[in-house]
Amino acid sequence: MKNILLAKCLAPIGRKIAKRFDGNGPVVAITGSAGKTSTKEAIGLMAQVVFNNHAMVSAGNLNNDIGLPLSLVGFKKSPNPLLYPLVIIQGWWKATMMLLPSAYVLEYGVDGPGDMTHLASIIKPTIIVYTNIGNVHLENFQSHQELIDEKMLLAKYISKDGLIVYNGDDKILTENISKLPHANTLSFGYGKDNDLSLSRIDIRSNSTAFTASFKGQRLELEIKALGRQHVLAVAPAVALGFFWKAGKESIAKAIANYEPQPGRGNIIFGQKDTVIINDTYNASPIATLAALDVLAAMPGKPKMTVLGDMLELGPESEAEHRKILTRAGEVADIIITVGKRMGILNMSHFRFCNPDAAIEKVKEKLTPGMVVLIKGSQGMRMEIVAKAIMLETSKANKLLPRQTESWLKKPFKEV
Repeated sequence: MKNILLAKCLAPIGRKIAKRFDGNGPVVAITGSAGKTSTKEAIGLMAQVVFNNHAMVSAGNLNNDIGLPLSLVGFKKSPNPLLYPLVIIQGWWKATMMLLPSAYVLEYGVDGPGDMTHLASIIKPTIIVYTNIGNVHLENFQSHQELIDEKMLLAKYISKDGLIVYNGDDKILTENISKLPHANTLSFGYGKDNDLSLSRIDIRSNSTAFTASFKGQRLELEIKALGRQHVLAVAPAVALGFFWKAGKESIAKAIANYEPQPGRGNIIFGQKDTVIINDTYNASPIATLAALDVLAAMPGKPKMTVLGDMLELGPESEAEHRKILTRAGEVADIIITVGKRMGILNMSHFRFCNPDAAIEKVKEKLTPGMVVLIKGSQGMRMEIVAKAIMLETSKANKLLPRQTESWLKKPFKEV
């Protein structure tokens, strides 16, 4: 109830900022089923280069009815409930008095019908970036099509001279965007027909190099992240760099500073001379398959994956978990699962009901040179496993997600 009240109080504050900002610069809205935050961070880096560090980029995953207006007035995290009155007062002061940036880079997330309409009513984008459309957050929707329709609603709020940047390899997304009346689009992806085409992917020990081709121009780039999913995450930023006429040198400079946020595929040194792919922030079918592809490409041997349940998949849950475990069986020597959704399929070597219970077995199976992928939905708290086997636990606050005092006090709750 308090969150609903706070959202209602914050919406007018966000609209006040939007009215003041209208026409001053681009409003970039990032949405999709996976990779939103990573894409937002990459576009934020590009916007800071193009707009001389005068872009405002939403922090973390502040992307809902509370997070979006907070981002517009420069908050970096969700407030303590005890501070709500102060936040509202401060928000109105900032909305009236603060100096406005030259651009906004914002994340738009939806959990149920009506969410996108509400977010767009706060501030309308001039540029929309669609990362993909997948089977996530389905529990509050009656069908996958209803989720797609909700995501596509955002395009109805963009002006005729606005721009839509989208993943051209996503057939469902491409089909839906082809039906829109807007002519201004840029596609990105691995297909050669995309406006920004990605090729020559080279996954190295701690980076990924690739070639980006944009309407006859080629650019060799390298990011401090592993995997094709991170290349896709930065691709919209590269496309916008060309769109904003940033120049090849500036584009390369911005992209070189990209690195995954804690828990989004960053590499951690583990005990017994192992390497951990720390993908513990969250999980969807698209993102988990991409993480397994990274595990497959890594040179170390043997390979182990510790997979927690993927939540909020509704009726698609069993089928999606089966796909993940089938792929895991193709790339991993040892599969350990956490949660009832993974465990019930009986497709792993070891099954546990919670992350704490899995730690002893994970430690037992560690061998020198091993590469370990750890991934699961936020509610599965898979960072607990990563922390138990990382080499330098003193760096947990920097390398792992959910390390605030309030999160660490929360016990794991089976979902």
